[in-house]
Amino acid sequence: MRIQQNLPTPNGVQPSGTGSLNLPLGATYYGIWLDISDGTTAMTAAEVEKRIKNIRLKVNGTQIRHYALASYLIGINQAHGIETRFGSAEGDKSARLVMYFAEPQRRTPNGEDIFAWHMYPKCGATSFTVEFDITSSASSAINVQVGREYIVLPDANIPAKMPNLIWHSSQTLPNDSAGSPMTSTLQRTAYTRIHAIGGAGCIDGAKVKVDGLTIREFRNLVEYKDYCFMHGLNVIANWLTVPFDETDRFSDILDLRAANSFELEYVTKTAGALTLLLEEYKGL
Repeated sequence: MRIQQNLPTPNGVQPSGTGSLNLPLGATYYGIWLDISDGTTAMTAAEVEKRIKNIRLKVNGTQIRHYALASYLIGINQAHGIETRFGSAEGDKSARLVMYFAEPQRRTPNGEDIFAWHMYPKCGATSFTVEFDITSSASSAINVQVGREYIVLPDANIPAKMPNLIWHSSQTLPNDSAGSPMTSTLQRTAYTRIHAIGGAGCIDGAKVKVDGLTIREFRNLVEYKDYCFMHGLNVIANWLTVPFDETDRFSDILDLRAANSFELEYVTKTAGALTLLLEEYKGL
């Protein structure tokens, strides 16, 4: 049975500070969460974004996940079919941001559990840390609490080596002129999804090539939306998500380790850089 546990208050939670907490080792993690409040503000998505940024998860000192903006984490979860609980003026004012490791949208229990993070010294985990920056806009009453959902495996079932993890990272893709295709040559690892974020009306299409073969092509936003509706995927304003696991089977990962080339090309209607959010499956 999974255990849900509230953890000690992170250090450094104050305006312009850096919150941090060393998460306990010796467990299989299904997810962790941040509960954000200040006692008076209804923590909507916009209010959370004003107060929290640069959320980071590190394993053995290596940054495995980074969300420069809280909206990146919220959007990735929404793309996976998972909504975020925000505060309201009428009810609880806090908001909860959840970072999932085992992914609830997977079709089978095994498909969900296979991505859980095994944070045991026996398989090489020496530290597991969550960090986040508090902006200067936060009041002195800002409060962030951390919790986890986990199990403890019998010693005989703990992997001898830490399995691969789903990494989340972002990078900027320059856009020099409106309407010009922009090509990104990314690392040849393994990907579950790649998200592009642009300004209002910026992104108009995308194409993915592996070894010269086009494996995904959306010539315009209508084709992209049709694809999402066909597979029961959420459409997020100003996002274009290229899923390689659209059937939510854990085996549907684009593994490029043996590929010779990998290109992701976007078509834009307006000028402005794109932000790429990468979901990669790889080891430490």
